Amino acid sequence: MRSSPGSLYSHITTLLRRRIQSGEWRQGQKVQTLEQLAREFGVARVTVRQAMGILESEGLIWRKQGKGTFVKDDILSGPWFSLQTEWSSLVKMTMFGDIAAELRKVRESRKAPPLSASDGKPASAYQYMQRVHSKNDVPYAVIHIYLDRRIYLKAPREFSQRPVISILETIPRVRIGAARQQLTIGTADIDAAELLRVPVNAPVAQVRRIIQDQSGTVIYYGDLIYRGDFVKLDINLRK
Repeated sequence: MRSSPGSLYSHITTLLRRRIQSGEWRQGQKVQTLEQLAREFGVARVTVRQAMGILESEGLIWRKQGKGTFVKDDILSGPWFSLQTEWSSLVKMTMFGDIAAELRKVRESRKAPPLSASDGKPASAYQYMQRVHSKNDVPYAVIHIYLDRRIYLKAPREFSQRPVISILETIPRVRIGAARQQLTIGTADIDAAELLRVPVNAPVAQVRRIIQDQSGTVIYYGDLIYRGDFVKLDINLRK
């Protein structure tokens, strides 16, 4: 297997992670040794060690000295997070879903988010927030949010502790006029890779979400980055 050292262990990490997600490596199963995997992939032992170290940091495997390496029993296997395509379902998920949200950055932003003319009118000022969502201590999404500052100031504590969309639905005199989102497939940059605990250039799903009030002002702009191995899009096809 020929590649640069950095991309090589990232590639092996992806292959081994896929074995766990597909069930080829079952929960609780003892897996091959570093030497066996190094021979299988035709790489140095240290390269496999790096890949296994990433899987261990992601909570997928555990190692016991003198016993070997095992797949953990309580992992999240396969894509489990469904991107919602209806407003009511999105609100319900943010209100009642099993979401652990860590607020990492919050600041007033005089600079508007990257809006096009068709997105709507920008608010006079925004509150910027960066959050990391996780489940079972495994991060699956990094979210960059620009929220109309006038709305943020109505409930700053709530917005800092709970998903923004669940609160928007409860604030008096805030009426949603339109909401839409766009999904693209990309790769993780250095910052996203660190927060999501994935290799740089790992596949991610990127969602651009815009919410307007009834006057056409963009009160919410979200740039959401999901781990590609955790997210799925499930849509009913109507005849």
